[in-house]
Amino acid sequence: TSVSVYPNPFTDNLMLGLTTEKEENLTIKLYNSSGALIHAFKRFSPPGFNEIDIATGLKLPPGIYFVEVQSDNIIARQFKVVKQKD
Repeated sequence: TSVSVYPNPFTDNLMLGLTTEKEENLTIKLYNSSGALIHAFKRFSPPGFNEIDIATGLKLPPGIYFVEVQSDNIIARQFKVVKQKD
């Protein structure tokens, strides 16, 4: 299983790219730089490559954020990302 978050830095769209060998039930969480949970959601991911937009519509202010991705088969992974001004 491979997981990536891009582009970094981002302006509006922040994508999660995930390649899995089998179905995954994902939990994706977005935290601000203080560690406060901003947004959390669950997604089903079929086998193969999947892209999930994780920031559209959130109207995040510029700053540093952390994306956490977890499933039954993926050890929790955290990514540091930077939101630039629009």
